[in-house]
Amino acid sequence: MYKSQVYAAKGVRLELDVPEAAEIPEAAARIADIALDNAQKFVPEGGTVTVTLLDGVLRVADDGPGLSEEERSEALGRFWRSGAHANVPGSGLGLAIAAELARACGAGLRLLPAVPHGLVVELRLDQAHPDPLDATDRAGTGQAGTDRAGTDRAGTDRA
Repeated sequence: MYKSQVYAAKGVRLELDVPEAAEIPEAAARIADIALDNAQKFVPEGGTVTVTLLDGVLRVADDGPGLSEEERSEALGRFWRSGAHANVPGSGLGLAIAAELARACGAGLRLLPAVPHGLVVELRLDQAHPDPLDATDRAGTGQAGTDRAGTDRAGTDRA
């Protein structure tokens, strides 16, 4: 797994508590990837990032510096960057894309404080929308996406 290699190289522990047989919707996997990318940027050496999936709730929790309550309320907006993290590469779009993906698939996304410090990205999956493969385009990434039959939104068969 690529992510575990990146974390190991940085001296950060990545812990997974996800049932092996768990089926995760593509949009949820993309949201987890965004949260994991952010965590690897901000969690210092010796820190831990934990991914859990229990009862339809996917959580990526870290013990990095976290965000204040005010920052958490703003962090899902486009191009938002914490003033404390101005020296860290990024565009400020990751969490905004994650929020759009969550909305598009009927899930709820929240940023919560981790105790004693850090950030928790929590995704509550809506069982009525188990596989939202077309959510990427609505998130403004410019990718067309495909439906279950492998047809893009323009109706072209991509198989």
